Amino acid sequence: MGRIADAEVCQVASGDVRPASGGRCGRRRGERDRAGRVPPGYDDPVTEIPAAHRQSKYHVRFDWGEDGLAAVDADADVVVWVDALETPAAASAAQAPVARPLAGHPLTVAASLADAPAVARSVLDEQVRLGRRCLVAVFAAGAGTPSGAPRFAVEDLLAAGAVVDALAALGIDDSSPEAAAA
Repeated sequence: MGRIADAEVCQVASGDVRPASGGRCGRRRGERDRAGRVPPGYDDPVTEIPAAHRQSKYHVRFDWGEDGLAAVDADADVVVWVDALETPAAASAAQAPVARPLAGHPLTVAASLADAPAVARSVLDEQVRLGRRCLVAVFAAGAGTPSGAPRFAVEDLLAAGAVVDALAALGIDDSSPEAAAA
């Protein structure tokens, strides 16, 4: 192997990264390149985006469980709680936060895979009632663990994706990357 644009070409074999020349690959932290610059390293400080602002510029947002509810719904007009294996009629205060009134939210909806189009229609009706675009927060319930920690549940992700798709079909399509991926 040789050099490409003054960069050492490295080979990866058995989990070991070594340059073709047999030396070491890359520079040590603080070591200068040929132009005399010190390139940034992975251990340099990284700015963390506050949780409340990660999806704030989108009208349709997505997150997981009650922790996500606290992070994303601050200014949402509509909260959609998605639990694919629970029917909305059977939801109780012990099972889903949507069963409790959520202060400041005119519309809180429980959803499953089967009723995604109806949920989207109710969101559109709320948007018409408000006379402006709604901010919609969609939450997948996930599953709980014995310790109380949330656990990913693919059925809730798919049902949340069905709700986001149904919203898009009605023109409510300014979705965050998280919502679009659901």
